[in-house]
Amino acid sequence: MSVSTRRFSMLGVPITAEINFRLPDAAEALRIGLVHQVVAADALDAAVDAVAAAIVANSPNAVRECKQLVVDLAEKPIDETLISDTAERIARIRASDEGREGVRSFLEKRKPKWSGK
Repeated sequence: MSVSTRRFSMLGVPITAEINFRLPDAAEALRIGLVHQVVAADALDAAVDAVAAAIVANSPNAVRECKQLVVDLAEKPIDETLISDTAERIARIRASDEGREGVRSFLEKRKPKWSGK
């Protein structure tokens, strides 16, 4: 799915067609779902740092797999095949070296040491 196709499905044809010819302001971008958060310019670096910290606190492989899962399953109907595929993917992540490290670090009350492998 291309960026344009994804934008159509997220926003709908009328909004997508309109914003192709003008840039919406921050409030409108938030209202129509083009962005998830709007912050003042002087708070932008802190907001980006917070999002980045939340991402890197997790297993690199789990983040990668989760992003792929969202792309692969977007706009598919929820049925037994989708549920089974999702459960299988999650189980594979949890059974990986990083998944086991995540559980160990939780039980040992320490930060995980992600290998990225």
